[in-house]
Amino acid sequence: MIRVLVRIEDGVGRLEAFAVFMVMASLVAFMTLQIISRYVLPISAGFTEELVRILLVWLCFLGAAHASYCGQHFLVPILMDRVGFPGKKVIEALVALVFLSFLLSFIWASIMMGQQAMRNILPILGVPLTVAYASFVVGGSLMAYHLVMTWVRAANGIAPPDTEGYGQGPTA
Repeated sequence: MIRVLVRIEDGVGRLEAFAVFMVMASLVAFMTLQIISRYVLPISAGFTEELVRILLVWLCFLGAAHASYCGQHFLVPILMDRVGFPGKKVIEALVALVFLSFLLSFIWASIMMGQQAMRNILPILGVPLTVAYASFVVGGSLMAYHLVMTWVRAANGIAPPDTEGYGQGPTA
């Protein structure tokens, strides 16, 4: 059963990587369209500005979730690496619990913000601002999921995801 959960998380990680790539490619395409339409053509594609803003927010939170899967979030392990004491694992678990509680309250607050933003309609695209705020909920939920799966992997002696080489490009 645990192996199935790990395989599901690995599949979610691959979907996140694909989504981050697609959002980034869309960002580049729409920004290029905006530049060309503004400076080369006599018209301005105004929708691109709102769309790029929404895509940038999605890129941030999907990227943060994928970084969580890859174990690439910013850490300051200087103190924990240099100190060897019996309660080290307890402190690491407490830090993880604090982070999980932060993520859960972040998700809850994002849902509340999203509900309030339903009334705010983006003028050019005509969609509610909730489209952008949904990225908070999705990204926060994925980060919480990966945090829990980190515990599942550790408790069952399963290695973290093999993400070696992500973003490294071709090797010589």
